[in-house]
Amino acid sequence: MNTETPRAPRERTFRISRETIRLRHRNTILGFAFAGALFWIVWRFRADTTEPFRAMLLGLVLLFLVLFGVVHFVGYLRYLRRSRTHRVEVEEDCLYFTTEGERTRLDLRDVLLIERQKRLGEIVSLMLRLRNQRHVRLEGYEDQERLMDLVAQRFDAVSASRREQGTAE
Repeated sequence: MNTETPRAPRERTFRISRETIRLRHRNTILGFAFAGALFWIVWRFRADTTEPFRAMLLGLVLLFLVLFGVVHFVGYLRYLRRSRTHRVEVEEDCLYFTTEGERTRLDLRDVLLIERQKRLGEIVSLMLRLRNQRHVRLEGYEDQERLMDLVAQRFDAVSASRREQGTAE
């Protein structure tokens, strides 16, 4: 973690968009509504059954629904807290991911391939495939198109530099 590196200028700093957070709110509300309806249906079946095994099984389904909802809600609250401070900074040869004062550096020389991903014909994210077989997806940021163009431009420059060094040796 390198906290001494100066911050990128505003035009190279990207935050999570409000639209992405609104979408997350909506999906969480819909998920709880679905879980609530499922909970009610299972509760009604459990109340109507006289067989102890079936009642126990339905009780376990209810327990699973409650535990799943609690775990999801805790994750949702964590996402909301961290999304307020999260940003991506694009530098000449690296990306910095900053969240809650913690800063992580991704060297573009570690990126093997970048791929623009589409959903319903629209480009929605940029997938970075790393040398260590990991992937980083850049999705849901303000001015997403400019972020993808800037990262692709920096990646191309780093790749060209890497090829020049390889031919010079």
